[in-house]
Amino acid sequence: MGGTDRERRLMASRILRNAEDVDSWVDVPGHESRLQITRSGRIRSKERIVRSRYNSTRKIPQNELTPMLSKAGYLYVQIVASGGKKRNVLLHRAVAMAFVANAHGKPFVNHKDGVKTNNDPSNLEWCTHRENMQHAFSTGLATYQKLGAGEDSPAAKLTWLAVSEIRSLLEAGHSHARIANAFGVSKGTIGFIHRNETWVNKCTG
Repeated sequence: MGGTDRERRLMASRILRNAEDVDSWVDVPGHESRLQITRSGRIRSKERIVRSRYNSTRKIPQNELTPMLSKAGYLYVQIVASGGKKRNVLLHRAVAMAFVANAHGKPFVNHKDGVKTNNDPSNLEWCTHRENMQHAFSTGLATYQKLGAGEDSPAAKLTWLAVSEIRSLLEAGHSHARIANAFGVSKGTIGFIHRNETWVNKCTG
């Protein structure tokens, strides 16, 4: 999905303005000290005290964050993690972690209707990589024609759809090792994808 950062921000804002907030704020699992979210996908940073490198402290007020739309079509916000490193938090994963049960510990999140910006909890489900692939084909998000020649290589262990999911997980700040383990490839392969040294000729649906 193209467009400038400003255009993606405006589109993300319009999407959220159309969402009806029907619930209260809850902590985002994994970010309990930093973030809260509602069922409609509104997200905010919590008031907190931070310490500078000079050992002084300051209060950061609570602030509702404006999501952006990634090139892959997902809503996300950016936070500053420890050490000053920026990290992207995908809204559909945050909503799923807060409001969708994951009894079997599945690693990925599907949008049931195939609309990547519809982050209502009723539209999200936890899934495996295989289930994610099957869902993409059944909803028309991916076809064999869309996948292109890269995965037709005898040495290919991934598909264009899998690479799209890998890029989303990288945006969300997951480690190369964890992603590599989930997809059954080496950390080096994930590094090549992260640096756009491989799988760069197609966009996935």
